[in-house]
Amino acid sequence: MIDAQRIGAVIALLRKQHKMTQTQLASELKVTHQAVSKWERGLSLPDLELLASMSKLFQVRVDDLLGLTGASEDEKGAVPPEQTETNHFPAPVEVAEHMAYVDIDQIWEGACDIIKRQISKPSYDTWIRNLRALFENGSIVIVSANRFQNEWLKTRYSKMIRIALEQVTEMNEVKLDFNIRPELLRR
Repeated sequence: MIDAQRIGAVIALLRKQHKMTQTQLASELKVTHQAVSKWERGLSLPDLELLASMSKLFQVRVDDLLGLTGASEDEKGAVPPEQTETNHFPAPVEVAEHMAYVDIDQIWEGACDIIKRQISKPSYDTWIRNLRALFENGSIVIVSANRFQNEWLKTRYSKMIRIALEQVTEMNEVKLDFNIRPELLRR
């Protein structure tokens, strides 16, 4: 089944991996930046011609853009994405295996884009904006500045953060943890 939210998250992630703005992608595809914004928010979907164009631009398969790629038994021993002719968006696989192929900062940025659309700007700026994500021991660890922020995130935002990470990574049941490490946070 086609999931517009997931497709939007994939488009946003790929666009950012290619260091493009929504306006630059729109120009490349000859559409408006509002159309790109709607795709990334899951409010609409690009047509087939545009999917084909994005596939070429991002060097991924259309199936990958649509989130239809799954790891079959035959693919378990497949060559990692960065070693193939084209870079495919990672298929749903185990967290540890998946993280070997992707940049956690890009995953976190994609998750933040999703979260930003779900909460108010003051809440986002206060609780989420300056966080950092790490990958440690099979878990995605959200790093906060102090114990209060850490507890607040666990009680108020952990479900939202987990769902956003699952959408971006295309994984079910992301193992999520929270930790206090102020020295790792951006200012």
